[in-house]
Amino acid sequence: MKIRGAAVATITSQIISALILFLYFCKRSQMRLHLKELKLDGSVCKNVIALGTSSGITQFMAK
Repeated sequence: MKIRGAAVATITSQIISALILFLYFCKRSQMRLHLKELKLDGSVCKNVIALGTSSGITQFMAK
């Protein structure tokens, strides 16, 4: 598996870390997150996609 195994392990650990942090902020932290209050901001999403696209293409082409 080599590289594929490392990729799967990385993605799995990122998902687990995100879930742990999300649960922490929803239940135990002084700074609370509520699903009803989470909204996507179109201009922020557009900027993230614009910045990430060139990086993603660069990474793809490097393989």
